[in-house]
Amino acid sequence: MEKNIFKIPLWESNPPITKEQYKLLKLDFFQTAHIFGGSKEIWKTIQASLEMEDKNKAQLILEAADIKIPQNILECYDSKGYKYEIPPYLISEPINLIKEKKKRK
Repeated sequence: MEKNIFKIPLWESNPPITKEQYKLLKLDFFQTAHIFGGSKEIWKTIQASLEMEDKNKAQLILEAADIKIPQNILECYDSKGYKYEIPPYLISEPINLIKEKKKRK
């Protein structure tokens, strides 16, 4: 049986954030992640896999890029042994996401 590498513990944002703030948080991370270490190409591969609906296909893409995942996607390694730490917010929304009310016209 294959393990679900995308299954992570629930997390809470402090302070709570809106859906739009959540999207910006993820975007900001991937725009700057390579600056702090690792390969820009590997970060792009990780981002693409996290954004895919089909998680089986996402896992195949990670394997094809020779990205090793010992437990779950929160920690993975490239072929040179560089460790990529993935924050939980890149994988799932916080449990306390602020639901925005739709504006009436």
